[in-house]
Amino acid sequence: MSYNNIGLSSAKGSSTSGFVQRSLARVNKSQSDGKHYHARQLAEKRKEQANKKLKLAALPQDIEILQHDNKRQIEVQVSQLRDKLEDEGIEDKEIEEKIVEFRKQLKAKFVDDYKVKSVAQSYNKRINPFPSKSFTEADDNAKLNGEEEEEEEEEEEEEEEEEEEEEEEEEEEEEEEEEEEEEEEVEDNKN
Repeated sequence: MSYNNIGLSSAKGSSTSGFVQRSLARVNKSQSDGKHYHARQLAEKRKEQANKKLKLAALPQDIEILQHDNKRQIEVQVSQLRDKLEDEGIEDKEIEEKIVEFRKQLKAKFVDDYKVKSVAQSYNKRINPFPSKSFTEADDNAKLNGEEEEEEEEEEEEEEEEEEEEEEEEEEEEEEEEEEEEEEEVEDNKN
């Protein structure tokens, strides 16, 4: 039962299975005395990198997941209200009416696009894998605002194009009216 002269030579008569474990209470002197500084620093860096990878893997990347979570929370609260009302002995029709109203209130509260986007942004905060390049929240916000500005510019351009088309149609209608008036004058002059 012993290996490298550690443990019992035989488990017979010892009232144990003979299984040998290391003592978790023992303090490793090489780490506690400040030796092997470089090795400890490398080990800490490896742990930090592993934790970062786990954090990145755990982040939900899709807004649909967040919307589904909101819907689930709504339905959980609705079912709790239903149980409470059923325990009070209220009729089914009244329960349904109250639940419909309560569900509308919760949807107005939870399914706000702004809240969903802000939650998504908080989940998707960057953890910088390249320490030489610094990412800040300001950079992220600037990028997000830039995308929003591009969308606003596109909407403005579409509105301008629609206005120009309307002006052209109005000018064409005015020209047609003038031509009709001239034709009427010519016919009046002939008569």
